[in-house]
Amino acid sequence: MYLFKPFDINYEEHRFSFAVIALIFGVVDSIVFFLSIILIQKLLPKFVEESKWTVLKELGLWAVILCSIGIANFFLRELVYVNPQNLSLDYLLEEITHSYLFGFLVASLLTLVNLVYLVLSTSHKASDWDTVVHEINTSIRQPKSQSVTIEAESEQDIISFDIADFIFARVDGNYVEFYLKDEQKNINRYIKRNTLKRIEKQLRPFKNVIRVHRSFLINIDYITSVQGNAQGYRLTIDGLEEVIPVSRSYIHSFDAVLSS
Repeated sequence: MYLFKPFDINYEEHRFSFAVIALIFGVVDSIVFFLSIILIQKLLPKFVEESKWTVLKELGLWAVILCSIGIANFFLRELVYVNPQNLSLDYLLEEITHSYLFGFLVASLLTLVNLVYLVLSTSHKASDWDTVVHEINTSIRQPKSQSVTIEAESEQDIISFDIADFIFARVDGNYVEFYLKDEQKNINRYIKRNTLKRIEKQLRPFKNVIRVHRSFLINIDYITSVQGNAQGYRLTIDGLEEVIPVSRSYIHSFDAVLSS
């Protein structure tokens, strides 16, 4: 603010020199910035979790912070400016607008930096796991065979299969799609009325079956490649063109399974 002087300045209203006023605004805005971060972390802890980070959430966070700074600057007017209209609605809107205009560049730059960091860190880990997956696929290892029955509220929605033939399950509204391999190695889809949470609980004894997304449960034995982006991993499954996401909230558990 002191260096660029981005807005019109009326020096006749100043109670202090421009440098002192700029310093006051800088100190107060810094305090408001850190207090806003602390309050958001306390009141909305899930909103600021790195595992649930998105660009929109980041920009929303900045919108709240910049608005808070604008409101703080509005009340500072009485301290630094001689103007009978200091506490008018027009000046409130003006200070908030100035806060957004001045902070937009910083917010955009930091959001971009955060995005690049997440892409690079996730891509790096995904590359490591992709190497592990390829090593597993080229080794002589057969999926563990064991019969399993998935219970449901209705008898017609009960399904039985060999765990070695289970590829993945996906939520589709009130139903779950099971993708299973048959004796001819063809992939078949079965739709049953159930919940992924109930299915995950019943398949918990099988360490090769894990939840990777709120909508997906997969058998890691069928993963052929792992890629990464800012939102998490992207899995390619043997015999399927569909790419399955690993959301950031499930990355830790996914990493733990592959590293074991």
